Amino acid sequence: MLVGKRGTLAVWFGVVLALLVVSCVPNIQIVRTASQDAKPTWINRPPQHESLLYFVGIGSNADTLEQGQELAIKDALAKIASFMRTNVQSLFEENTTEIEQRLKQQIKATSTARVQNAHLEDSYHEKVMRAEGRLVIERYDVYALISYQRSQVAGELQRQEKERDEKVITAHALYVKARQSERGKSYRQAKEYYKQAQALLASLEEMVELNRDGIRNSKELANLVETGLQEALTRMRSLSLSVKIAGPDAGDREFYSNFSSAVEKRGFNLTPQDSAIEIRGNISTSQGGVVMNNHVFYAKGSLTAVRRGDRYTIVTIPVNSKGFHRDTQHAALSALAEAGTEAGDELAKILLQREFKE
Repeated sequence: MLVGKRGTLAVWFGVVLALLVVSCVPNIQIVRTASQDAKPTWINRPPQHESLLYFVGIGSNADTLEQGQELAIKDALAKIASFMRTNVQSLFEENTTEIEQRLKQQIKATSTARVQNAHLEDSYHEKVMRAEGRLVIERYDVYALISYQRSQVAGELQRQEKERDEKVITAHALYVKARQSERGKSYRQAKEYYKQAQALLASLEEMVELNRDGIRNSKELANLVETGLQEALTRMRSLSLSVKIAGPDAGDREFYSNFSSAVEKRGFNLTPQDSAIEIRGNISTSQGGVVMNNHVFYAKGSLTAVRRGDRYTIVTIPVNSKGFHRDTQHAALSALAEAGTEAGDELAKILLQREFKE
């Protein structure tokens, strides 16, 4: 086949372009190194020993050797935790190498159960360095082999089981105290007992048998504690009102109605019995004069809030309100209505601050 001059130039241009493209491809170097000549067999087949258990932790694709070591020990901890059915707080034997110290510190910082005399038997890492021009990227895979005495596993599991049983028993005792406090109208104390029991039960990672007072296990107890806590919180917001009012007929109704509306806006409710807090006081009305053909009446006195459970006086507030109307009776009723609103709102704010502050 004949190729013209123009075709020949095109061919040569293509060859040169290809050479240029090849020459522009950066020189990529990949270097693999390892801490030992051969990959240890324990990575895939942990040793078997009649008195020791072995756990292999792996930290893959880490940016630094230190990060790989931390990942490896966290992985080993997770495997020990799975074996122990809990989180693990390990204390390595005294070590001297940097990685051993790092693993020791990492275990102390990330765990909660006790494992004594765990030992770092061996460690291994592989490093991959990729150099592309001036850009150098390093990645590490780290492996850690940890041994642990079999005899101590049984002791640790027994300790954990005993600890779980004690938590459930203590939580049940707190639940009983909470119910007793409720019967004595000490709803604030009941709330504290319920919360303590709730915290203990929340720390359990599995259901624990109880079989006390018809409660079979920790799950049933947790449901009862949650229900009791919500009931106690509701009861804590219940108020009973007993105020002697010296004033016109229907004055009691005006004051009570407005007081009730004010406290309900802040989450409280009035109840005639089984309330957590009693509100007692005395209020009287007096005429103050005439302003622009309106009679002025004052409602003055004080209200005291007392816990029913322990008879603790929470607060005493003054009442000083006034009302206006062309009719004297309506002016007095207006003063009492205003007193109910102002006193209810002020008292509710104080109770929220003092009785419900965590």
